Amino acid sequence: MIRITDFPRRFATASKQRYRFISAIATSNELHSFTTTSKESPLLSNNKNQYSFPPVESLRTLRYKSTAAESRNDDEIDDESAKENWYTSDRTVLDKNVPGQLSDGTLISLALPDLSKLTRQGTLDYLDNVWSLHDVLFSSLQCEEAFLRPPNHGLRHPMAFYYGHTTVLYINKLRLAGVLSEPVNEYFEEIYEVGVDEMSWDDMSKNEMEWPSTSLVTSYRRKVYKMLKDIILSHPELDDSNGTGHASINQDSQLWALFMSFEHDRIHLETSSVLLREMPLQYLKRPDACPPLHQSARPLCEDSFEPPQTGYNHPETHWFQHDGGSVTIGKDLDYPTFGWDNEYGKLTLTVKPFQVRTIKVTNADYYAFVTSDGYSNEQYWSKEGWAWKNYRNVQHPTFWVPINQPENEHQYGLRTLFEHISMAWNWPVEVNHHEAAAYCKWKAKQDNTPKYHLMTEAIHALLRSNDEPKDPVMHASSKFRSSQYNLNTAYSSPSPVYAYPPNALGIYDIMGNVWDLAEDRFNPLPGFKIHPLYHDFSTPCYDNRHSMLLGGSFFSSGDNGASAYSRYHFRDHFHQHSGFRLVKPSDPNGEIVKSSKEQEETKHVPDFSA
Repeated sequence: MIRITDFPRRFATASKQRYRFISAIATSNELHSFTTTSKESPLLSNNKNQYSFPPVESLRTLRYKSTAAESRNDDEIDDESAKENWYTSDRTVLDKNVPGQLSDGTLISLALPDLSKLTRQGTLDYLDNVWSLHDVLFSSLQCEEAFLRPPNHGLRHPMAFYYGHTTVLYINKLRLAGVLSEPVNEYFEEIYEVGVDEMSWDDMSKNEMEWPSTSLVTSYRRKVYKMLKDIILSHPELDDSNGTGHASINQDSQLWALFMSFEHDRIHLETSSVLLREMPLQYLKRPDACPPLHQSARPLCEDSFEPPQTGYNHPETHWFQHDGGSVTIGKDLDYPTFGWDNEYGKLTLTVKPFQVRTIKVTNADYYAFVTSDGYSNEQYWSKEGWAWKNYRNVQHPTFWVPINQPENEHQYGLRTLFEHISMAWNWPVEVNHHEAAAYCKWKAKQDNTPKYHLMTEAIHALLRSNDEPKDPVMHASSKFRSSQYNLNTAYSSPSPVYAYPPNALGIYDIMGNVWDLAEDRFNPLPGFKIHPLYHDFSTPCYDNRHSMLLGGSFFSSGDNGASAYSRYHFRDHFHQHSGFRLVKPSDPNGEIVKSSKEQEETKHVPDFSA
């Protein structure tokens, strides 16, 4: 029998008892037959850029039906009204009183809070915002099967796990910090505490588990929410009774565990959105309060495919010459926002002159790779990338949807979180690290250039002009969508690569839209120290097999990518809302070299470093 503790631990616990497993989930053959390439595409309506869906007649709505198998759980639904109300906080999007809710009813993320002056009310606002964002996202699942169904690739837990996982982490971390002394539901706080890292693309053995019903977890979320609210309203570390403010919340504070849980919530808000994007549309319905698609999205029309045309539906390519220079990476311990342990420390690097594309690689750019020999020529791929591509039979980006058969006609739509739309040629392509690296080799051959590179952490920091804030959304207002970045859940899709103004150097989307895949392997900065509340957050990924992602995406929020200090990382085959841009040395024969003893010790591989 497989134990969840056999997989890499990413989420530290208050207790480490063995997990109890029972039989695998039983789902109907009919449900397993659904695919994301269904011809039943939704149609765009005229209401707030939302989509309407055909009825899901073949699915049973079982969200609030518990089974005899759950009798081992202590939680019970308190009353009949709880069964009918999905939302679990005091302020809900139904009442349109959640902090971050806009005048049109949609909910976006609040700014990353300043922990040196945050009030009780501000802390409660931040809780209600992230809690409601999760409630809204998970309300898109239309039946119990949608919660229990493992993802098509089989490499992650089903949505049922992530619904409970973010909630139990609050309890487990607050217990470790000494704020709470007892569990709320010990069984839940065991089975939902440990996530999995996609360590291998051919490991399909993570889902031999039967999860409690959604209704029981919903009830648990209500109990936890009320406890968190009580803590916020009473904990002495937020006390401002004398009117002079409270001491800054820092890594030694008990409530660091609370803000750690908030930002953990925001990590999974984005990763859960990716899992929804990989799920068959038949299981989903766009929630009214979910941020809309970017206004450039167009409804899918399968009978009139329009190929890319430079200057018409996608932009021309421009390069920026940078003289290089020195840059220091790392966050100061007294910086007044929450940070994960891997963000702290200091590393100074010197970057040689280089050229960088001012926009990320677009769907139109990548289309040439797909319609050429990009997915059929092994010379462009790493050994592991080629094995992954063949194992998965990958022929195009995972979010591209073939709309006509045969597939070799190369006519595609685009999958967003909750709908199929017409291909947006001027949006950044979203691929994994294997695909981005293969494109770089292919493109270098087409352009007769020695080599193209992906972004690096040092170059990304150098390209952020000095007048740009380290935390772009730290002081932003939630009353409007930013005019500078597609970040902080402003939209539920990417935007055209030139939709937002460039920075002072003329670089578009240096923050936001989609993550920038990087060549750097994830490793600690000099001075790195493990935080005792989360001892295995970073260290399992210092394995030279996790690549960094930079700058955040449209669904990133808080410290998760909306901060320039973020040091996000995933395995090369993992899919995120991630794209890439091309970089090349000014010297055609330039090589990637290490710049310092510190860099050698941390195993960074930045491009063009002197």
